[in-house]
Amino acid sequence: MIKLLGFFAGIVLLTAVLPAIADSKDPEQVFEQRPSSAIDAAEVVAIQLNAMQLYNQDPQLSMATVFSFASPQNRAKTGPLARFSEMIATGYPSLLNHKDAQLVSSVVAGDRAMQPVVVTDKKGGQLLYVFLLSKQPCGPEESKRCWMTDSVSLRGKAKPQTTPDALPEENQSPTGTVRI
Repeated sequence: MIKLLGFFAGIVLLTAVLPAIADSKDPEQVFEQRPSSAIDAAEVVAIQLNAMQLYNQDPQLSMATVFSFASPQNRAKTGPLARFSEMIATGYPSLLNHKDAQLVSSVVAGDRAMQPVVVTDKKGGQLLYVFLLSKQPCGPEESKRCWMTDSVSLRGKAKPQTTPDALPEENQSPTGTVRI
């Protein structure tokens, strides 16, 4: 088991590795997804990952889908869409057309969530990313809240198997805790 420290003022145990939610790899269904209060944090990340995996199918729709799930603060820093697309292409190329993604157990605390993901890029390398999300007003009713991505960070290379020791060594202490 891995203990995550310092994210939400508590210790959370990661107990399982979950496969990425892949209800559909049909580009039409993936690209038409939009934020909704019915979609949980892990599903938001899975939708964004599916859209990026299908990047070669339609780069514009792929990035529009990913951008639609970016929080207003994220869009303000990384937008408009053309700038966002360029940032993803140059800063996160391993996410585009990746082979596979495994969602590791998420951490949810109120209106904030952290979703670690192990991505297998098109060359077979495995990388650990961490998505940070928050609930944002969505739709015409301010009372409805949708999970949206605030940031994504590359934490390093993962070892071939997604186990506690698959996380980058610089994130592990001698006690087995992981600093994310």
